[in-house]
Amino acid sequence: MKRVGLVVILTIGLIALLFSRAPSPSNAPRFIPGRASPVGNYSTTHYDWISLRPFVNDRFWLFGTRDKTNRFTCLYDLKARMILGELIDGGVVCANSDGTKLLCVGRDTSIAGFKNKLLNLLQKISGGRFRPNFNRTESFWVLNLNDNSPARVGAASQYSGSGSRWYSTPDLRYACTSPTTEDGTAFLLFDFADSSLIRVPVGGYIRGWWDQKNIFLQTSNHDFALYDVEKKQTTTLFSAETIRATLNQLKLPSDPANVETFANWNGTDYDFYIAETQHELSGKPSFLLKADRTSPNPALKLVAEEFQFEWGGRFDAKATKFLYQGESGAAGQGGNGAVYLRDLSDDSTRTLVPPDNRGQYSIPRFYGDEVIYYRDRVLWRIGLDGSNNVPLFPPPSPNANP
Repeated sequence: MKRVGLVVILTIGLIALLFSRAPSPSNAPRFIPGRASPVGNYSTTHYDWISLRPFVNDRFWLFGTRDKTNRFTCLYDLKARMILGELIDGGVVCANSDGTKLLCVGRDTSIAGFKNKLLNLLQKISGGRFRPNFNRTESFWVLNLNDNSPARVGAASQYSGSGSRWYSTPDLRYACTSPTTEDGTAFLLFDFADSSLIRVPVGGYIRGWWDQKNIFLQTSNHDFALYDVEKKQTTTLFSAETIRATLNQLKLPSDPANVETFANWNGTDYDFYIAETQHELSGKPSFLLKADRTSPNPALKLVAEEFQFEWGGRFDAKATKFLYQGESGAAGQGGNGAVYLRDLSDDSTRTLVPPDNRGQYSIPRFYGDEVIYYRDRVLWRIGLDGSNNVPLFPPPSPNANP
């Protein structure tokens, strides 16, 4: 009987799929402008702290819940300390240089997206006996804020429960990501100039943008390469043998398979640094090199023979300070709520925010001469000297759901 019941459920679902249309594009992302002070009960607020450049033109997008259950995504002005508007039915990926266009993740109005929703529903109805093995579809839209007009530009397939990171050019024209289903074999390239989203079948793992048109890639052969999105060609920046020779010359661990690179926003473009693989999680000091582009031929320059990284730590624009969060145990396994600031000129460390030992990471990021961080389920800001420590939004009520 149980088997018969499951067959009936699947049959009903198939009929619904065949005779139902995809959701209406009226559910496309839209923006509701309006300057407002953040008042009311915000149960939680968060932001894209993993982004290489979360704060652009003193603004950033944050998301969370108000009144315990109502989700929101809004644009916040850090200087005016005001909400500038709210995005409905979508999540922001990135904006163009003047902030008039947004690339958003929205509801998937395709038949594939509807099918995924239906299969999820069938899984719930069957009590988990029906477990579909399918990838998740992300639907992308461009929203023009001048007239609030949305246009669907494409989609990406991600493994269920996963997602990929987006990287924008310094001038914010292009953005790219490598969906998890591609596994370094291709990436998606978006262009605000013509609102195009295309798949580029070029291998390598995206680490950022070297300049306005070249993507910095780390290849499976352990080379560092550049892909020119206009010329559509790849060139090697630092070969694995160049990396090996440089490390040997510096008398450092020299296996190119055990190094990785990361980008840091310097206020104009991105600087690229090279360290040992798993440098944030090992708990041990790592060497630190920088890709120096001051000469006609970029070279790898030694910054430090031993640098103590911390999980989620960040340099400031000039790489003279290192901001990181406190942890309650092994790296990446749990935070203690603290925020620390290391001055690299003398290796001294200041406690900006003491630990509260509640198991949360503070995920701090530099914003000019301030730090934005997370505590008690809301975002805070504090000066680099420890002054003016205030929440961006009203703190949640004591009985709000975490």
